Amino acid sequence: MKFGAYYWGDSGKLRQFVEGVSAASVHLENSYKSGSSIEAVVLSAGIIDATLRIGIILKEQAENRNDIVDEKLLHQKDEDKVITERKVISRALRCGLINKQGSDALNDLYDQRNVCIHRYIISETNYAFITELAGKYRSAISKVSEAVNYAEAKLFELGCGLVKARA
Repeated sequence: MKFGAYYWGDSGKLRQFVEGVSAASVHLENSYKSGSSIEAVVLSAGIIDATLRIGIILKEQAENRNDIVDEKLLHQKDEDKVITERKVISRALRCGLINKQGSDALNDLYDQRNVCIHRYIISETNYAFITELAGKYRSAISKVSEAVNYAEAKLFELGCGLVKARA
């Protein structure tokens, strides 16, 4: 994703969101270098979720040819209705950001991540499984990023949305 090329407008929430993704990406690379597979799985899941969220915004802007940013996708307070990872995956499928195969793969990763995080001690999960899962997540990040890059390119063609030329 080319976040630096985005038109920020007045959205402090968008800037905060992008900064969070950037920080998570730095930590993810450090976790790969240090062999911290559990950390890599957690950060990868968050980065995929964030990438899908920005991709949904881009797809909706292209479809509607506008600059509207659904800030509910970027920031949630404790009292806000939660937009879960599963809902984000489903919405990404509905808007055409990802296909059914991609949706199924992401939901499968989500299930495996939950075993890793919530049932590590009480299941048959071991560190080799988690290390393999981290590799699957790395591949998934690339695929999701490709889909978002395609959505960005479409917005550049249309000259609207987050990627419009700065005034």
